[in-house]
Amino acid sequence: MVSTEGFAWLEGRVQPLSEARIPVTDRGFLLADSIFDSVRTYGGRAFLLGDHLDRLRRSAEALAMPVSWSDAELSGIVDSLLAACPPNSEAVIRIVVSRVDGGHGLVLPEPQVPRLVVLCRPLSSPPAAAYTDGVGVGLPVSRLTKD
Repeated sequence: MVSTEGFAWLEGRVQPLSEARIPVTDRGFLLADSIFDSVRTYGGRAFLLGDHLDRLRRSAEALAMPVSWSDAELSGIVDSLLAACPPNSEAVIRIVVSRVDGGHGLVLPEPQVPRLVVLCRPLSSPPAAAYTDGVGVGLPVSRLTKD
């Protein structure tokens, strides 16, 4: 499997990002009723993955999403995605947990197993000029300051 844009783990299988699909009725898509965490790799390994998974689990609990995946299962999914990437490449992994389908209103549906999507994309580095010339930064002016 060759992919330059990255890979997704969805419904039990690794696939190129361009082939991954979720229903348009997914509450994560419609209502942002989801949680996520991003993990960078160093040396082809997910950095502090356990800490990221702890944070993800706490977020799920706070939103009453009954996550049923163990850290070992999620680690295995991440490893399977990294195995699909070119050797010695660095990546950004995004773990997304969505409340799935269940109507379009704001009332929470009956609890069900959330949808798990794990994305793995190549890490994009800033252009070389950013290191030699710097980058411009703009800061918003606070509207709370008095003249």
